[in-house]
Amino acid sequence: MLRSVLRNVLFGSALVASTIFADLTPGQRVEDFKHFWKSYKNAYVFFELKGNDFGVDWDVIKGDFITKLKTSTSDLELYRAVTEAQAMLRDGHCYNSSFSKIRETERIYFQRIGLTLAEGHKIVVNQVKAGTVFAENGVEIGDELVKWDDKSIRRLAREARKMSSASSDGQFWNSFANSLYIHSPLLGKPKRSSAKLIFRKPNGDLVPVSSKWNSADPTGVPEATNGWINDSKGVQLDEASKIRIEGPLPLELRIFKEYNLAYLKIDSWMKTEDPKDQLEDTFKKVQGTDGMIVDFRGNGGGVGPWGVLFSNYLISEGDQKKAKKSWISKIKDMFKGKKETTEEVKTNGKVPNDVWFERKLSKVFMKLAFPQLNDEQMNEIYASPETMQYVLKKAFDMDIDLQEINKHVVDGVIDPFYVNLTLNDRTNDVATYTKPVYVLTDGGCYSTTDITLAILKDFNRIKTVGTPNGAGSGSPIPFVLPNSGLQVHVPHARAYPPSGTMIEGRPIAPDYLVTQTIEDLKKGKDTVLTEAVARIMDEIMPTSTFNQSEVSVGKLKEPVIDWGNIPTPDFAIQATLEYQKRLETNLSD
Repeated sequence: MLRSVLRNVLFGSALVASTIFADLTPGQRVEDFKHFWKSYKNAYVFFELKGNDFGVDWDVIKGDFITKLKTSTSDLELYRAVTEAQAMLRDGHCYNSSFSKIRETERIYFQRIGLTLAEGHKIVVNQVKAGTVFAENGVEIGDELVKWDDKSIRRLAREARKMSSASSDGQFWNSFANSLYIHSPLLGKPKRSSAKLIFRKPNGDLVPVSSKWNSADPTGVPEATNGWINDSKGVQLDEASKIRIEGPLPLELRIFKEYNLAYLKIDSWMKTEDPKDQLEDTFKKVQGTDGMIVDFRGNGGGVGPWGVLFSNYLISEGDQKKAKKSWISKIKDMFKGKKETTEEVKTNGKVPNDVWFERKLSKVFMKLAFPQLNDEQMNEIYASPETMQYVLKKAFDMDIDLQEINKHVVDGVIDPFYVNLTLNDRTNDVATYTKPVYVLTDGGCYSTTDITLAILKDFNRIKTVGTPNGAGSGSPIPFVLPNSGLQVHVPHARAYPPSGTMIEGRPIAPDYLVTQTIEDLKKGKDTVLTEAVARIMDEIMPTSTFNQSEVSVGKLKEPVIDWGNIPTPDFAIQATLEYQKRLETNLSD
């Protein structure tokens, strides 16, 4: 009976997009915030960690926000309340779609000046468009921004941190610098028609600039399509996100012939197709090099298994590697009811594929995974071990033995229980790359990239150059607030590297802490890449005559800025794709 109902629920109704920037009553805003708060209360997996790190008490904050929303006059106040509550958790995977949703019906205001992070926490210019008031006033690449509307950069950062859910200071400052040119739509329209910015030249001279705000037109509310919107309240991907996930991994491979070094840049782990053939081809081409630089800077994550698969190409476990199962795979066999395996299992050591996700199978998770199921259907799943086993297989391809599920039945109801999920069970076919590898990192390294870095560090396989990574390991799933249609992501599972150490909020200290210098930025020189090449060459071929001034790695590329837009994070795109895949799963026979 349930299977028939599930089939009708999943496929029997048309999909309709709702108005996103809705005009709600204070009562509806309170209802939405309560829905958000309760969903996090039941599904978020890092409350204990964040309580210890930052003193976050989820129960305490609820009342303060609800009191404010009871007298609210704008939906922006709801969006700010959700954003600020998420920011208290200091978890970059605690994401919501307020920016993109506001952008669909409201204008976005910005200044046409490119900014980046350099020399610690200095905000400096990295792009000046010809014909702008900035160019006319002599602002140049490398000039430091010191004030914005009479506010210092430190003050602006403190204010922005209240609405940033970054997992680490590195992730926050990276995001803050890149998006500072945009006026946050959560603050409403700018108070003045122009902004006053003050820049400092390398010689100390100050350059004040009064610049009128530019604005980007609303994008409009997208029409519902079966391929991209599977919930009547708007769980969706925009056109730009669709384009970003098509085709191969955004991968750039170069060979510095002068040094016989490979340079591999991976911008993202987002891809709908299996990248193994691409990785196989890449590592065939670098086999003859003496070392490799891997550039992960700005890689915000995506598909978890791709990062784990990549790590296999750099970590050698000997000739027996491909015949050995990881210990987490052995546990998976136990869930399947297998008592023995003909494959040799390594018990005295671990391999890259020993990464795992710890997921709590609570009712809240199942409701978030399948929001179209009503309470009666959900109760039936949790009352029947057989039905639970069936749903886990059909929805998540998990083979869990019925005896294992029965262990968690209390008074006729299945209690929430944890399952460990493997991220990847494949290895490389081409020979493992065994030469020195140096990895470039910054606060933009996040999610899947953090997991990949943790694996490679676990095996002492790499040396890192740059600034600390973003440090996020939660696996987010999206849900939608009932009245506003605001899409919110909640981390519901924890990723662990083979060592079992915590990734979330624990950045990896670089082996060589290096930041882009202003002097090099003005020259178009990549400080971090240059340092990495010098370091790896010193390891490969130690010599007192080799020095950094001899290193030539090309010019910095001009940053590509989508003026007035903050792209949806890759991990959020992936979470939405997974959500849609589950909704499209036919749970009937």
